[in-house]
Amino acid sequence: MNANDLILEKISRGDTLLAIQQLEAAQAEQGPQRLNRALFSATRAENTEILEAEQDNLLEQVGQLQGEEHAAAVYSLGCIALALDDVVEARNRFQDVLKIQPDNIMARHNQAYCCELLAEFEQAELLYTQVINQNQDMALSRLNLALLRLQNGEVDAALEDLHTLHLADPENLGLTLYLCRGLLQRGTTRDIEEIIDLVDGNPDALGYIDLKECRAQALLLSGESESAEKAFADLLEQNPESYFARLGLVKMLAERGAFDTLKEHVAKLQELLPSDELLALQEKLNEK
Repeated sequence: MNANDLILEKISRGDTLLAIQQLEAAQAEQGPQRLNRALFSATRAENTEILEAEQDNLLEQVGQLQGEEHAAAVYSLGCIALALDDVVEARNRFQDVLKIQPDNIMARHNQAYCCELLAEFEQAELLYTQVINQNQDMALSRLNLALLRLQNGEVDAALEDLHTLHLADPENLGLTLYLCRGLLQRGTTRDIEEIIDLVDGNPDALGYIDLKECRAQALLLSGESESAEKAFADLLEQNPESYFARLGLVKMLAERGAFDTLKEHVAKLQELLPSDELLALQEKLNEK
């Protein structure tokens, strides 16, 4: 496999954290890896320019292509439309691919994801299930189906699926992240303890801010105030504009009555995302 194929293989396994990290680090100036970086990495203005240019190029060519080349071009147009938030167009493109290649597993997965985004949940579940029946190893579809069930309130069943996926691939930090988020949603004492064990048990986990956030929230919910405050402070040092980290730190400072420092952080929160609740808290703190 070349570097691009390896990244796509990681995405199909649900290992999105590592895949996106590798795409962000890639220095490819052209070819599939450059396009995939634009498709999957964080939204940036230059990515939109890359995607729109590739879309124009494919639209000029697609009518002249036949067979597999035509299907590949239509599939790419679907991926680009999805990345540009034109979900209906993307769904239609993936449907067109399936008319040509009924066994195209990625087109069916992406069609399911489009249905999910369009709140067509029953159709999305049906399509994800079809993908899984076609290939039990398609972890990304199994992951998306579990997350869809989690979203629809089937928390216990979804967590059972997420645990199964994680046990099959314990070093996959993308799966670890989604399992941690699901455990936070259920939020039992045992769930909170498991999150801390999952993150602390993998030396690579703290290299990802999303997993550090899960751990910080779990420490807060577990009552480990000193450790939680340190975790939120570390997150804030890494990203001073993080509303999540600053709000967590505010909760910890309020708990131990550190009002002088608390005023500073509440003021910053109000600056980041103003609200009447924060304004009232500011006024109350100024009275002390």
